[in-house]
Amino acid sequence: MKIRSKHYELLTLLALLWAATVTVLRALRWPNDWAEAHWLISYNFGFLKRGLVGTLFSPFANENSELAIWIVSASLFVLFCIVLFWICMHVIRRNKYDNISLLVVLLFLTSPYMVMSGHLNGYFDNIIIIISVLVCVLIKQNKIILSSLVVSIGLLVHETILMVGFPSIVFFALLQHIRQTKSSSTVKLLLSFLSQYKFLFLIPVFMFICIFLNQTFYLDSAVLENQLISHLSQFEFVENERNILVPKAFTSSFHEYVGNQDLPFIQRITVPIYIFHIGLPLFVLLSFGWRKLQAIDSKWVYFLILVAITLLPLTLHIVAWDTSRIWTYPLIVALLGVWAITETIPAKQTQKETPVWLFVAAIVVIVSQLFISTPLMDGAIERFSNVNRILLYAPSLIVIAAFMTNSYRSSSN
Repeated sequence: MKIRSKHYELLTLLALLWAATVTVLRALRWPNDWAEAHWLISYNFGFLKRGLVGTLFSPFANENSELAIWIVSASLFVLFCIVLFWICMHVIRRNKYDNISLLVVLLFLTSPYMVMSGHLNGYFDNIIIIISVLVCVLIKQNKIILSSLVVSIGLLVHETILMVGFPSIVFFALLQHIRQTKSSSTVKLLLSFLSQYKFLFLIPVFMFICIFLNQTFYLDSAVLENQLISHLSQFEFVENERNILVPKAFTSSFHEYVGNQDLPFIQRITVPIYIFHIGLPLFVLLSFGWRKLQAIDSKWVYFLILVAITLLPLTLHIVAWDTSRIWTYPLIVALLGVWAITETIPAKQTQKETPVWLFVAAIVVIVSQLFISTPLMDGAIERFSNVNRILLYAPSLIVIAAFMTNSYRSSSN
């Protein structure tokens, strides 16, 4: 499909950007006390998990450093949004601005993940996504060792990168390997992949083992917890007992986490509102990915891998209590998977007619996301009434609908 007007194309991209902005504003807030406490913990207390960001921030850490945390967090959040939008634009452009790619991108930009991202401003989640995208870019340039080192840095930021970012990185690398390697055997292809990308696995695994062993055997949890409590208690802006709860989170072992959180696991992954609110957009994203995988051999194998890495973050419910936050992770993993497919499989190989049901499903999910509120943490609720949401989203929806109508008419002529 040829784009008749570059101005029309630009207007459509601005419409998507506006829709994303409105979605983020539904829950955007300044860093809460839990997030702020994380920025104040560094390697001054030993080689502990999540200590890298606090170490880099330590020159600015003082009794009046809350403003500095807000400024740095806001800057990182803007960078995070730019990275996400860049990915979305790549998906659209690689798919020649077809209507289904526009709908899929609009679906993600209005999804619960975007709402939750604004709500989690100040957390390290956005940093690990930025790092994961950077690693994928490095992999595309065949810089495997450097990619592995950057993943290891991500581990020092937050260990959840192993469940959220790293599987997406591996999927990207796998599709990149398929693109560069000709093999009629799926088994041989996977073995050659493991051989070529072994350092992508070995270095992060070694880093994780170092963190685990140090935290388990070389740090005195009781002493460290008291030190962190004493340290965080100096900062008056760390309130709501986060000066006590955050040190507990930093010093608790994996075994303790599982012991405290494993019983509610089944309950957390079977909450109807999350199954509906996250499951529907996830279904559309995965269906779109499946359509794009049709161009390669053994497509079922790679689709099952995509489904597996998408659902993998839900296992974090075993060790963590922040249910609403974890439930949104599959959406970003699915987007990264879709991006990996569109980056590595030429669009001309995937240009097949999209079934009507996928269009309908995407539209239904988008409309539902505009009005269904995402459960937030700390007792917070989304802003904007339904009437205000209609008014705020209307410009984006009108422009995108007009663009899609124009595209349909152009392709029909």
